[in-house]
Amino acid sequence: MPKVLIASEDPRVRHWVRMSLGPGWGVAEAPDGNEARRMVEHESPDLVIADETMEHYGAFGLARDIKMVPKPPAIVVLLERAQDDWLAKWSGADRWLVRPIDPFELANVAKELTTQPGTKPTQSVAAVSAKEGTA
Repeated sequence: MPKVLIASEDPRVRHWVRMSLGPGWGVAEAPDGNEARRMVEHESPDLVIADETMEHYGAFGLARDIKMVPKPPAIVVLLERAQDDWLAKWSGADRWLVRPIDPFELANVAKELTTQPGTKPTQSVAAVSAKEGTA
């Protein structure tokens, strides 16, 4: 089961991401960037989904710092504005999604990023998309 860490100061965002991912994930939540950074080092998630709107230690600094750890997880940044895509790219995020975010797109991106080469996923992203009518 892939492990995902959801980092957001807003509990509603954390809940929405959890519900969007659906079953089959080991989910941990961090209420801020500092806690997320600590959890990455101690819990080794496969994926971090970070909300851009975190104030003190935001998603971009978190993404940049996470890329420095041994075996860094994949990182998705949830953006408020499309104009911030360059910041996500600069920070080392693997993907970024701009609000409003389609929950199926988020789930598919998460599945794509946690499917490691040499492993066989239980269901391909394309199959999930076709079944849910989003392909």
